[in-house]
Amino acid sequence: MLRKCFALPLLAAVAVAQPIVIKTTTLIDGKGRVLRNQEITIDGGRIARIAGAKQKPTIDLSGLTVMPGWIDTHVHLGWYFNKEGRYDPGGPDSKTRCIPPPMPMPRYWAGSPPSSAWASRSKARSATIRDGGKMTMTVNQINATCGEARKLGLRGVVHAHSSDGARAAIEAGCTSIEHGTFLDDSTLELMASRGVYFDPNFLVLHNYLENRPKFLGIGNYTEEGFAAMEKGLPLVADVLKRARKQHVKVVLGTDAVAGSHGRNAEEFIYRVKDGGDKPMEALMSGTSVAAESLGMADKIGSLAEGMEADLVAVQGNPLDDITAVRHVVFVMKHGKIYKNTP
Repeated sequence: MLRKCFALPLLAAVAVAQPIVIKTTTLIDGKGRVLRNQEITIDGGRIARIAGAKQKPTIDLSGLTVMPGWIDTHVHLGWYFNKEGRYDPGGPDSKTRCIPPPMPMPRYWAGSPPSSAWASRSKARSATIRDGGKMTMTVNQINATCGEARKLGLRGVVHAHSSDGARAAIEAGCTSIEHGTFLDDSTLELMASRGVYFDPNFLVLHNYLENRPKFLGIGNYTEEGFAAMEKGLPLVADVLKRARKQHVKVVLGTDAVAGSHGRNAEEFIYRVKDGGDKPMEALMSGTSVAAESLGMADKIGSLAEGMEADLVAVQGNPLDDITAVRHVVFVMKHGKIYKNTP
């Protein structure tokens, strides 16, 4: 629920008696449908039934908008700001380690070498946007990385800002392109034809710019690097719009770093306000399409019989005003309540 990085409040999970019935007024199923006045019956942490509301509910979410748990496909959980208020990746050389207290956690899947990635994924990289986003691996290296991933039944996720690196990765059989700031239309068309997923990111750039003093002077976080990130924002908006025209499968990922954690839902808003997404497109990117990209569409990412009972309810309706995603009042993971704010 709120997977791969949405920070949850420091609340103990409240065990809910089984089975339970949740009454809803507006239900977004994660696959593009809006259902009215439905009840969700939950048994054993999974959805047993969705039907017209008739029973006395265990939980009444009337007046709210209910949807599947949100999925963020790209985060850096270990990055944080240390006691000096500076960026720290939290690695073995970190001067100050951030050890969170015991708390309920969202589901997350850790990555595989050569760098941090997601479960069942291998990852290749290009230079960052601060370094121009150039291709840094050879075609042979990309072929070897993606080819080995396929042999092992893994998904290959590639950080590629430029078209040459992205095209090489697509032709090598990798399954998802991260960032893609400088992708041209022919590369997007190839992605669509091969069913490759695409994850452009707004939040990470905004977060860097908003927290500039905490990063500046560390590694490639230079004045030139920040200028490149600022120039990148309209490019991300443009490539998302062009990807939608080409019918590329777009997932929601934030590339969340220090300062972003707990603010991941802002990505929905940036994609609608700046990237031109329809609210339903943005929500599907963070639910069913993201689940599909992870190979988990039969378990998470939509509301239907047999699916995990992972629910988010917000005040307002994000289809009318996407900023409603900021107003989460109810969170359930596997049938347990983690937040229930009247």
